[in-house]
Amino acid sequence: MFVVVPPPLLLLLLLLTTVRPAGSSAFGYTFGGGGGGHVRTDQQEALLPWYHHPSMEIPYFWGCAAAGAVSTAVSHSAVLPLDVLKTKMQSDVALKGLSTPRALRRIIRRDGPSQLLAGFSANAIGYFSQGALKFGLYERGKVYFSELLERRYPGIDASENRWRVPIWIASSACAEVVASLALCPMEATKIRMVTDSAYARNALGAFRRILGEEGLPALYRGVTPIMIRQVPYTVAKLAGYEALSLCFGGGLAAGVVAGALAAAVSQPGDVILSKLCGGSKVARLETCYLSAGAVVQSVSLRELFVGLTPRATMCAAICAGQFFLYEALRPPKPLLSTDDQMSVLAR
Repeated sequence: MFVVVPPPLLLLLLLLTTVRPAGSSAFGYTFGGGGGGHVRTDQQEALLPWYHHPSMEIPYFWGCAAAGAVSTAVSHSAVLPLDVLKTKMQSDVALKGLSTPRALRRIIRRDGPSQLLAGFSANAIGYFSQGALKFGLYERGKVYFSELLERRYPGIDASENRWRVPIWIASSACAEVVASLALCPMEATKIRMVTDSAYARNALGAFRRILGEEGLPALYRGVTPIMIRQVPYTVAKLAGYEALSLCFGGGLAAGVVAGALAAAVSQPGDVILSKLCGGSKVARLETCYLSAGAVVQSVSLRELFVGLTPRATMCAAICAGQFFLYEALRPPKPLLSTDDQMSVLAR
């Protein structure tokens, strides 16, 4: 099932750990502009931040990716029943107009309690890949955009408060675009299992059936609405958490508020995705663009926010747990010690 995650996407993280803005040297920038710049001296290299030293930055960003993969997979798996409930409320006509508790009772009575764990494997695999790319590229993106800003506009200090939010937004948006490509196939598989309990016995069976009956493009049919949902969600979640951490000092409170905010701004995209990747006739249209357009025309503004309560609860729980695990698992930022500086000078 991992074959749907193109290897180049996973290699992109390693690539970006070595990418520098134009005009930079192996350890950062050259001094001066254009071809007239000169490579910094060993003394200057020794005083550079840790992220200009590949022996330190590459393990750190890979460590962030690993922490993001584990924390994202665990947190999304823990709240899967809420996700299933939310998806069914959005896509099942029989549940239309029911309150959240009544919809939950109807699902359990009709399909059994096990239906609340439908698509468990697809969910875990999809968010493991997505979390690795999202957090790894986000941490690398913050460094990259800071360097790029300071390179393009000499005299600017990217660490100043006024530049933090734009850098957080740019980094999280770019990271999520890539991460969504990894998430899309497994998300489509999970939604198909949730919206049709008889579709397949397990995630592998559902995945094979989609490939056999509809082909590989069907797994990416929802890529546009996934990005419509995920990019605003991730920007609000990551940038919001960074900003709220300055107020709350990090911790569960910042994660809860960031998660609820992320759910609100991304709810319309989530509804469109559930309807598009379900079993409706709309989902059988040839292109994602036409399908998404047909879904938008078929639902009211009120329907775009159906299921917001369980989803906001779910996202708040996800983000609180996710950031708690991520902060606990990710490696500390390296510090360039005096010994490290001396080793550079001694080369």
